[in-house]
Amino acid sequence: MAAASSMPEHTLRFVPRAVRHVAGDPQYALHMDTFHSVVKIWVYPRNMSEAEGPLHVVRGSHRCSPAKLRWLYGRTQANAPDVLKEPSIRFDAASSTCTQAAAVLHAIGLPRATPILPLPDVEQTIVVADTSALHCRGEAPPHTLRTALRPMGTENDGGVRRLNPFRSI
Repeated sequence: MAAASSMPEHTLRFVPRAVRHVAGDPQYALHMDTFHSVVKIWVYPRNMSEAEGPLHVVRGSHRCSPAKLRWLYGRTQANAPDVLKEPSIRFDAASSTCTQAAAVLHAIGLPRATPILPLPDVEQTIVVADTSALHCRGEAPPHTLRTALRPMGTENDGGVRRLNPFRSI
């Protein structure tokens, strides 16, 4: 199992999770869930277009590159209230979307966020994403409904169980 965790004791099942797009959704803001590698899993049950707001990822931003570390250091240095507000670190205080952040990403040496789309003409596409990478929900018109399957069990919230990276093994 990923992250060197043990096999789950309980059955893992995939359940439908519908996301209705609304204006001002905080998941539109480019962010990283945590400073260490952690995996989340989605299954797109059918073909989906970029207009439905799929996951967007800044490719390679899961790596501790000089560009990412400079950004992270600058973003967290003063421990501004917006950084401390929630566990996910937003790319900037303005909660910029993937589109809005493209020029700044380029200026600091990171690529723009790209949509993760299902494989064409495939009934189900599994997406495994390291959410220590910069990512966000793609924007879609209000009331657009996007459905994905998420693994749910007693030990996770839609991904692989998140363990303390500093635990002794």
